[in-house]
Amino acid sequence: MAATLSPEDILRQLADTWAGLDKEGPGVLRACSMTLITVAREAEDVSSVLETLASLMPEHPARSIVVRLQRGALLAGHVTAQCWMPFGQGRQICSEQIEITASPDEIEDVASVIDPLAAPDLPRILWCRSRDVFESVGFDRLAEMASKVVLDTADWPDAQDAIQGIAATAARGVRVADLSWTRLTRWREMLSQVFESRREAARLAAISRVRVVYGGAARPVAALYMGAWLTDALEAAGVRADLSLERDASLPAEHFSTVELSGGGFHVDLTRQQERLITTVDGQSHCVSLPHATDCRLLREELGIVRHDPVFERTLSSAARL
Repeated sequence: MAATLSPEDILRQLADTWAGLDKEGPGVLRACSMTLITVAREAEDVSSVLETLASLMPEHPARSIVVRLQRGALLAGHVTAQCWMPFGQGRQICSEQIEITASPDEIEDVASVIDPLAAPDLPRILWCRSRDVFESVGFDRLAEMASKVVLDTADWPDAQDAIQGIAATAARGVRVADLSWTRLTRWREMLSQVFESRREAARLAAISRVRVVYGGAARPVAALYMGAWLTDALEAAGVRADLSLERDASLPAEHFSTVELSGGGFHVDLTRQQERLITTVDGQSHCVSLPHATDCRLLREELGIVRHDPVFERTLSSAARL
């Protein structure tokens, strides 16, 4: 190990931090519902990561451990407290934040430091922000101590390789979440709502084609997830439909822009237009807001899923076979 950072050093700093807060009087309440471990990419603006974590704390207070990867850096760590005061209350609520600096080739050593620092008897969530970390030798050591690993494959260059890698990780017993899937929540909700009416549900059997349209040079992971989820949902209803994933060169390189279900004169279309999602059923359109999916918004949703996500697990398995 390049430096002598021990869990005991960090635990002493934690004790000193809380001792200092206790001296401020009874108006400070300690809060912790999980350990949230974040591995930030090398050369990344860590300040934006810290802002995201600070925004999450009031709803998901955690012992936050942020690993900052810097090539050639010595293994080091320090502790701070994140505090906020709920509106209308007279006391501060505080949680812990541990920042660890390490070289990218020390990930396995970092895992041995983090493991004893996790809050006892609470979930451990690993937010891995880097494909390089996911593919590194030390990732398995980080993943095996986590209750759940959160990835974001949106900018990974090869969608099929990304899904195969995540599926292989899940097959080893690691609970995995992908923010590319989380971004589809609103799309899936709107499609499900279409078939809540008896009239449209009765027309499901007419669907023979599913079409997912995306922009950019490379097929995004989200397009594979959407195609796999739709075909699975239709098959569960006894409907078999042909799936096509189509590139539209006129569209910008983003997740995807359009989903279409059609057959037997029945046509359902979901289209993204900036921050709107337009649902069209047989020529009748309905528009809802589709705000930009920030890391904070996406993580808030994933941190609220404490158990297995069977729908995602089935979709991941199906997407790996596409």
